[in-house]
Amino acid sequence: MKNVLVLCTGNSCRSQIAEGFLRYFAGTVAHVYSAGIETHGVNPKAIATMKEAGIDISAHTSNHVDEYVHIDFDYVITVCDNAKEHCPYFPTKALKIHQNFPDPAKYTGTEEEVKAEFARVRNMIKDFCARFVAENLITKTQTLLSMWHEARTRYTNLLPGLQAADLHKRLAPSPNSAGFLIAHIADVELLFAKNVFGFQDVKVHAKTVIAQKDTGEWGNYEELMAYELYGRQCLEKAITTQTNADWLSPVTTKEFGTRSKEVALSRIISHTAYHAGQLAILLKYGS
Repeated sequence: MKNVLVLCTGNSCRSQIAEGFLRYFAGTVAHVYSAGIETHGVNPKAIATMKEAGIDISAHTSNHVDEYVHIDFDYVITVCDNAKEHCPYFPTKALKIHQNFPDPAKYTGTEEEVKAEFARVRNMIKDFCARFVAENLITKTQTLLSMWHEARTRYTNLLPGLQAADLHKRLAPSPNSAGFLIAHIADVELLFAKNVFGFQDVKVHAKTVIAQKDTGEWGNYEELMAYELYGRQCLEKAITTQTNADWLSPVTTKEFGTRSKEVALSRIISHTAYHAGQLAILLKYGS
C-alpha cells in the first residue's frame, strides 16, 4: 500500500481538502496524510466546503510535517509554493509532486463570495486528486474489478436472504425461475473466465446457456449456492490476474465477435446488473 503526504504551509485548508479527496478516491489502496511546515488549525470553512461535497473532514487535525519523518512516503505532494520552497528533506524514495492552488483563506469579499471561492478551489483540488489517484495509485484492473463488484452489489445483497423455496419462484409471462437466473449468472461468469480470460481449467455446466430456457433442475439450494460462489470466485480471480496491457488485447468469441478484454468485461457487468434486477422483481412478486 502506498503512502502519500500532502504538504502546505499551515495544514489548515488546501492540504486538508486534498487529504479528504485523496482518501475518498484512493479508498483502501493508500495511506494518506497531510501536514504543514507550521500548524494553523483546520479551517472551519474547509470543513464546510468539503461537507457540501459529501466528505466529512471534521475529525482531521492540523499536523506538523516533523510528525511524519519516520514514514517511508511514496509521494509527497506540495499544494502551495511556500511549502515547496521549504519542504523538508525526506530520506525516502518519495516522488515529489507540486501543484500550487490559490489560498481561499486569503480571499476577501462578502460571505457568499468567500464561500464561492472555497468551492472553486475545492473543485480544483478535487480534479487534481482524481487524476493523481487514477494515474499513480489505482491500476486499470483495480478500477474494472471495482466496477464489476459495484454492478454485482444488488445481486450479492439478494443472495443471503434466499431460502430454498425461493428458487422455484416464477413471474408470468416468463417461464424462468429464480434458480434458473442464479444458475445462468454463474454459467456466464464461468464462460467469461474460461473463454475471455483463458482460464481453461474452469468447470462450467453452461446448461442455462445451451437450453436457453428453464429445464427445472435448479431447485437444490446447496448445490446452486456452491455453483454461484464458484462462478464468482473464478471470474474474480480471472479479473485480478490481468495487467493493464492485457485489458487492451483482443479476444474473439462467437457471442460478440472480436473485442478488447476491457470491452468484453463491460458485457458481463451489464449482464449481471440486468439479471439482478429481474431476480429482485421475481423474488418480490413471484410465486
